[in-house]
This record gives sequence, C-alpha cells and structure tokens, in this order.
Amino acid sequence: MSKFEQSSPNDDGPKIRAETWFALAIASFAITLVIATLGALWVFGSDTDRLMVQRAQAFTPFGAAMLAAVTFFTVAWRGVLNTAQLQHAAEQLAQARRQNDAKDDENLAKLLQEGAKLVSETTKQSQVLAGIATLETLIADPKARFATHAMDLIADYIAASHQEAKLQRATNAAIRAMGSAAKLGLRSRVGIDFFTNNKKHRWRVVPGLSYCKYEGGTFHGREYAELARSERHVELDNVVLTRCPIERADRIIWKDCTFEWCTIRSFDGHYLDRNVFSRCDFSDATITEPFTGTFELNSASSGNYYDTGKPPNDGVNDDLMEWLTEEEPIPF
Repeated sequence: MSKFEQSSPNDDGPKIRAETWFALAIASFAITLVIATLGALWVFGSDTDRLMVQRAQAFTPFGAAMLAAVTFFTVAWRGVLNTAQLQHAAEQLAQARRQNDAKDDENLAKLLQEGAKLVSETTKQSQVLAGIATLETLIADPKARFATHAMDLIADYIAASHQEAKLQRATNAAIRAMGSAAKLGLRSRVGIDFFTNNKKHRWRVVPGLSYCKYEGGTFHGREYAELARSERHVELDNVVLTRCPIERADRIIWKDCTFEWCTIRSFDGHYLDRNVFSRCDFSDATITEPFTGTFELNSASSGNYYDTGKPPNDGVNDDLMEWLTEEEPIPF
C-alpha cells in the first residue's frame, strides 16, 4: 500500500498511515541508538579530560535532536493510532444507531398497522378508542416518522363518524388527538367535508386538517374564532354564524351563509350580496372591495347598523349605506 492514504471529501489533505509513523519511530530509534553508541565511543576515547568535555559538548545538540525526532515519531504514531481507534468506535456507534433506528421504524410501522386495524372497527367504540391511543403514540414520536400517517387515519375516522351520535365518545377522542398533533405543528394531508341537515347543529373545530368545508349547521363565536385562527383553507356553505367576530381572510369562503348578531370588522364587498346579515354591527368596518350589489339582492338582510360617527369605510357606496342604519351605542 502507498505511504499516503487518499483523503475523504471531509479531510483537509492526505494523511500518513499509523503503520508508517510506527516504522519511522522504529527506524529513528535504531539510527539514534547507533549514532549514540558511536558518539559515546568518540567522546570517551579522548586522550584528555579537556578533550572529552569538548567532544561531549559538541555531540550533545545532535543527541538531543535525535531524541526529539524519536519522540516526535512516537507521539505521531500514537496520535494517529488513537484517532483511528476513535473513528472505528464512532463508526460502530453510528452503525448501532442505524440498527436501532431501523428496529424502531419496524416497531412504529407495526403500531401504525395495529392502530389502523382498530380504528377501522367503526362499530366497536372501545376498539376505536384503543386504536386512537395507539396512533397517538406515533404522533408523540419526537422524530414524527409516522405522525402524518397516524393523523390521516384519525382524520378519516372523524370524516366517517362525525354524524354518528353513538360514536360521539370515540369521535371526541379523535378530535382531541388531532388537537394534540396540531399543537406540535403537525398537519394531516386529509381534508373533510362536514355536512348536516340540522341548522341548529353546533360544529366543533377539528384541528390539523389540510382543508375543511362545513355545509349546514351553525358556528358560535368561540368555535368560529378558533376556525379563523387556523391556517387551512375553509369553505362555509349555508352555515349560520352567531355572534362571531368576522374579518376578511383569503382562505375563508362564505357562500349562502347567515350572519346573526356578528361584529363585522372587515369584509370583501363581493360577498355582501351573497350572504344574509341580521342585526350585525358594521361600526368602523373595512370593506376591502367596492360593494357592487343592490339592496334588493340582499333583501333578506335586516337590522344591520353602525354606531354613530363610526360608519364603514373604504369600498363603500350609497347602496350599502342605505342598507345600514346609524344607531346610538348602548351604554355598557
């Protein structure tokens, strides 16, 4: 083999092998021993004490230099040898970690399969609860290796069970699991279309979905505020919103919705004539786009107002102002 080893991409340059340093140390020791012997014979072979001292003083620097060379080669050999041993130990540790990670992945995959099997038993609430608990273990994994897959399974279950009153307990557990995942910054790839024929059905927000659509039912202030804070795409179709703070958001679409006793802070004027407003407060509301509708198009809306001296602003026209009344604020 060559005296020099080719360096790896992370090395600064070529490196001398431990065997080479060892050979240099042995050679320097042998040479030093021979020269030291010859030097001793030369020094002690002097005819007078004065000459012996002179020869000893002349030879001392060369002897010290040779001893330094032996020491240098020996230390270098030990250093390279120790480095090689440390690298070998690090490689063994990395290999052990890779093996442990592979074993962990295998165990987590088995948990995912078991959780999916239990959750699929939609008619057996106790098994579903066990399945959700199993999937929550994957969500809590610090490396989140199967967290998204677990969330997808839980979201699919919620989509299938949210209208089943007899499965409400398991559905609630699934929503809580999605909430725990969302707090960790995780998000499912699943979106859900929620539907109900019951206008009084009060929706609960399911965190961690990629998107959601609610058709029918109602949102109250607290639930709607939670929905509005999320970063997903949301579509509301024929939903009743009661006492909700409303602000314009590009990711929220309102279609044929009814706003009751809501506080309108900002709104897209294009949506004003596509929804119904009843006793909503438009004080200092910002209409982000000009209102192009007419009072007749929005005749189902009634009782909307703004506080005295606080009319809506920006894209406001006469049709919108005729649609609102100015009222004195009620003292708290």
